[in-house]
Amino acid sequence: MSTFLRRALYGLLGLLAFLLLLVIVVVVVLQLPAGQDFVARRAESYLRDKLHTEVRITKFRTDFRHAINLDGVYLEDQKRDTLLSVGHLGVDLDIWALLHKQINVSDVELNNGRVRLTRTEPDSANNYDFVLKAFIDPNAPKDTTASALKYDIGKARLTNIYFTQNDQVTGSDIRAKIGEFTANMDAVNVDKSIYKVDNAALHRAAISIVQTKTAPQVDNPAPTKPLTVQFGLNHATLDSVAFTYKNSPAAQFISTTIGLADITAKNIDLRKERINLTKLTLKNTRFAYAQNEAVPVVQRVVNPAEAVRKLD
Repeated sequence: MSTFLRRALYGLLGLLAFLLLLVIVVVVVLQLPAGQDFVARRAESYLRDKLHTEVRITKFRTDFRHAINLDGVYLEDQKRDTLLSVGHLGVDLDIWALLHKQINVSDVELNNGRVRLTRTEPDSANNYDFVLKAFIDPNAPKDTTASALKYDIGKARLTNIYFTQNDQVTGSDIRAKIGEFTANMDAVNVDKSIYKVDNAALHRAAISIVQTKTAPQVDNPAPTKPLTVQFGLNHATLDSVAFTYKNSPAAQFISTTIGLADITAKNIDLRKERINLTKLTLKNTRFAYAQNEAVPVVQRVVNPAEAVRKLD
């Protein structure tokens, strides 16, 4: 072998060794807390520049194999009000499976989360529209092909979650507070809208819906599309759950307080509006319904007589 070829070979091997060493150093650094803090700071800077609003990520930790943890995540809307805040988000995810179009999540935990959504008049603007505009190109061609992703979802646990949605256009104000929610999934297929839950439990929750406007009349309403969601539930437990619904135009008020409910379902078919239960146990439960009788039946959003007729 000539001296030139030998030197070229040594140079090429040296370059490959340097690149390999560089990759190893980067991987090792990213395994360290200091390296992952650097990633969090860079992500903060990128999102601030992209969204033109305040973004904070207090802590990011991962082993680049399964565990991903985020702490102290905060996002403001363009009016400097809270849009999203997360105390802790932990995901046990098979990261390498993503390369094979597989989403394998064995565990998800979300603590101290808040989501605040608003839609204002007269522009009908949502407070999260700027996020969609920043990451979605309206001129991009629509992808009509299925994603062909495979899902394997395990269990999820949410604690201390607060959700609000104030829609001035429709006149609805929704507030929900969840003390704890857990669920074990049987099957999930987002493309086919299939969600099968093996066991779910809801503890210390309160949901309030206030409606102040009547839905606008449409001269030529589009035909209603059939519901495509397939939902299944084997067993559910409700503990200290309250629900309140108030509709001012219809002069209706519904209040439900559940001390304890134990539910075992045989079949739930949302498309046919059929729910078949094998077991329903209620303890310390109260239900109240009030209706101004002067309001015509056709104007009542909730018609108890019709609801009873649908019961099997």
